[in-house]
Amino acid sequence: MKSALKVIALTMAAALPLAALAQPQKAPAPAPAPAAAAAGNAKHGLQVFLTVGCYQCHGTMGHGGQGPNLARLKLPPAAFQALVRRPAGNMPAFSENTLPSADLTDVYAYLQSIPPPLEHRPAILND
Repeated sequence: MKSALKVIALTMAAALPLAALAQPQKAPAPAPAPAAAAAGNAKHGLQVFLTVGCYQCHGTMGHGGQGPNLARLKLPPAAFQALVRRPAGNMPAFSENTLPSADLTDVYAYLQSIPPPLEHRPAILND
């Protein structure tokens, strides 16, 4: 009888870890979504871009000139704002008083809405 109990005990001991593996596992929590790009108002951003004078160095369409190309800028919105507040090179700094963050968000939205320059667009084939 003792040997039968021993066999049952060993069988149960071996089966417990297997039973734990058979239990449904919780899926890992999803990774947090990346911060969404600043929404902004592109139409108002164009007005600000022209009024503040950004176009003088970056061109009306933001494709550059004396200043770099800003169209479809790969910089995140926060980095863009930091660069405008504390620029490098010859660009003047724009303080919150001169260019409020809400307006700067709109300028960013405008720059993101600009189509690429013609030389970067795919050619249209005529048949």
